[in-house]
Amino acid sequence: MSNELDTIFEETAALLEEGGEAVADYELRRRSQDRSIIAYLVVGSFVLFIAALTGRVLFSNWEDLKEPATFLLSMLSSVLLPVVTLVIGHYFGEKSARSD
Repeated sequence: MSNELDTIFEETAALLEEGGEAVADYELRRRSQDRSIIAYLVVGSFVLFIAALTGRVLFSNWEDLKEPATFLLSMLSSVLLPVVTLVIGHYFGEKSARSD
């Protein structure tokens, strides 16, 4: 009877260890997937903003859009570009990659 219980406990401990490893592996994959989604959204919004601004300037009279385009470019360089840089640096930086 004692040997049977010991065997059952050992099998249960092995199953718990396998389950813990599976959960850790799933968490690592999920975190990597979340980082990719966030980076794609931020970089995609940056690219779409640039494309929209370029398209607007190309297909209209520049004199009518000179002041708004200058304002948008200043906003782009002072707000959006640093945000994109910070997000990419945070999610794909060396320190962040080591903590996983």
